Amino acid sequence: NLILRGLSHYDSVISFEALWTMGTHIFGSPHMTLEEKQEIFSHSCKKFLTLYNGQKEHGLDFFNNSAALNHIYRFITQYEADMGMVRIPETEKIAFFPGTFDPFSLGHKAIATRIRDMGYEVYLALDEFSWSKKTQPRMHRRRIMTMSVADEEGIYIFPDDIPVNIANPKDLKHLKELFSDRQIYFVAGSDVIENASCYRAEEQDCSIHSFNHIVFRRNNGQKPESGTEGGVRYPVSGQIVHFQLEPKYEEISSTRIRENIDLNRDISNLIDPVAQNYIFENSLYLREPTYKHMIQARDIHLEAYMSRDGEAADDLREELEDWGLDYDT
Repeated sequence: NLILRGLSHYDSVISFEALWTMGTHIFGSPHMTLEEKQEIFSHSCKKFLTLYNGQKEHGLDFFNNSAALNHIYRFITQYEADMGMVRIPETEKIAFFPGTFDPFSLGHKAIATRIRDMGYEVYLALDEFSWSKKTQPRMHRRRIMTMSVADEEGIYIFPDDIPVNIANPKDLKHLKELFSDRQIYFVAGSDVIENASCYRAEEQDCSIHSFNHIVFRRNNGQKPESGTEGGVRYPVSGQIVHFQLEPKYEEISSTRIRENIDLNRDISNLIDPVAQNYIFENSLYLREPTYKHMIQARDIHLEAYMSRDGEAADDLREELEDWGLDYDT
């Protein structure tokens, strides 16, 4: 987990060193057996693929990466030749957790790890379809999210090249096809289900209403019935699993994070420490003034000038001589 955390680091030197360590000193180690390497590989390969997918190569980085990956490829080839196919354990249930994650906080991480511990494989997806929200650039939010869960097994970043709009049944149908042999549960807060427009829309084939849901709720002291919370029935026909966040995580919000950043305070109790360093180094989430200074318009005075010939020099000569000056010098 420590090496995977280094692989996700925003400092390219740390990231490449982590990749080199994984390839050379683990899968290329002469002191480890194939069974030991396979045990590590089965728990880290999916996480490794999602983290390496975001790597950028500059200069000679290609050769460094190639040398590290060569050790991993050689291990896979040798294991399949001697032991058979590499088996990767899979869970039957998928938890799809979409959100703007602006930024990804310890509260989001607590939700993801809680669901993972319930026996689900969690996929985090950046929501790019909430047009009304003024968010930070997508790559910054994705980087923060990746660094925050890099050391958590069973929690993965959903690929960017597969857009999933929960209000679009075609996208949801495609998501079902991707996980055709597994059960999909959507993760959402109780406030999202009650207020989001896609849940208020009419139910149709492959719409969000037909999916199973994992709903995290606020501490209201009431035990929800099946499909309801606090007497309010959710517009969901699929199975609903409820759980409640711990009070310390309920208090974490993007507003609170921004306020602490503006005051240059430590936010390591609100967000991952590495992500905190990334935010401060890139000056992210600083509040801008509500009112901008307007450009003031000024009057422009135009005058017409007539072209003049050489006689103008004679007039200038007379004026200079009247002032006691020598025109020729």
